[in-house]
Order: sequence, then C-alpha cells, then structure tokens
Amino acid sequence: SMAEHINGIKESCKAAGRDLAIMSIAVNPEDFFDAEKGIYVHGNIFDKALEEHLKTERVNDHNAIDTARGLDANYKQKGRDWEREAHVDYFESDGTSSSHLLAQDCGIRVQGNYSRSDLQKGLRLYARSDYGEKKFKFPFFEDALNDEGKVIDKYDKLTLRNGGNCAFTTKYSDAFWQALLGDMACETQATRPCVVYLNGEYWGIYILQEDYDDAYFEETHGVNSDTVVVYKGDAEKLA
Repeated sequence: SMAEHINGIKESCKAAGRDLAIMSIAVNPEDFFDAEKGIYVHGNIFDKALEEHLKTERVNDHNAIDTARGLDANYKQKGRDWEREAHVDYFESDGTSSSHLLAQDCGIRVQGNYSRSDLQKGLRLYARSDYGEKKFKFPFFEDALNDEGKVIDKYDKLTLRNGGNCAFTTKYSDAFWQALLGDMACETQATRPCVVYLNGEYWGIYILQEDYDDAYFEETHGVNSDTVVVYKGDAEKLA
C-alpha cells in the first residue's frame, strides 16, 4: 500500500479531506546530471564561473555558501535550450489505494530564482506537440474554476514548486497567503501538495501549482491568449 512508501499518508489525506497528488517523473539521467548539459547540477558553467571568481576574490568559511549560490551554474540557465524531455505519470492516493490518472511525455525545466540553488529545485512541466499531447488534460485542482464556474481541465504548463525561499521552513506559505485572498476579486493560483519521484527515487514534497501565463487567462476568463501579455519581474534583479 501507499502507506508503506509515504509515512502518514492515510491520516494526512483524511485530515485534508482530499487525495494526495503524486507525480512520477522519468528523465534521461544525463539530461539532469551531466556536467555539460544537465539542468539540475552546478555543471561546467559553475566550474568556469568559480575559476573566474577566484582570479579576483577569495573564498573562505564565512562567504563560501553565499558565493556558491551567487555564481552562475547549469541550473540557473533558462529558455528552451535548457528544457529536457520527460515522461510523467500522475497518481492520486487516499492513503490506502492509488489511481493512475495521466501518462504523458512532456518537457521539463528547473524553475525559480534564488531557490534554484537549493538541493530540492522547483520544476516546470510543459505540454507540447513536439512531445505528443499539446495539453495536460486533467482537472488537477478542484478549486481552479473558470468564469463560468467549471473546473479547468486543460493546462499548457504545470509548476512543481519547492516552496521558494520558504522551501525548508513553512514551504506552503505562498499557497496559504493566496488562499486567504480566495474570496476577493483578484487572481490566485490553485495549488495542492504533491509527492514527486524522479526516476523512481523519492524526491520530496512539492506544491503542484497552476502557472500564470497567457493560457491561464484564456482558460480562466475566456479571452484569446493572443491578446494577453504577461509581464514577469525578476525578484533577484529588483532586490
């Protein structure tokens, strides 16, 4: 049973009143962990950045962590060139039994800003015709409703958030704050806890979250995605 793999799942599902989401991700190990093209590791980009840094600066016990986090690395790269192919299997479990609800090839990237340098990194899944299906067709979030009150069951992208700057503390603070605004006339992202496995290895608890993009506004509000412009700020550059 799932209780043998995830301690306390039965009690947690009962307390939450809903099933636990489980995302099993299969990737080519080199696409994640190779020094040249791996998206999840420091890699060659970090080695080069560190070599350049040491030409003018010293690293000691007091600044080593901040220095390492600040240097460029494979996992900090963005864009389609740093998207890799993956296969996902999506399950839901009530703690006793589980149901396999979706199997799909897709793209995967590391996501986030400062938290990219954490051991557990955020991930973003992309449905594309290049991989097969153009959408993730499943109602992942029962509270993700469009303006007609219907549950949204099509997604271009899905985010597996590691908790951001609260990854090792409250983890769910962003989801909680958004939930407090649920009754107001403003945009909020639907979320739910999700256990992630990577190539069969337990990878931790994430927050499965819908992503703000042009498709979100089309599915939620019925506007043509071609008429939507989404502006994203960079918190690190603005700090």
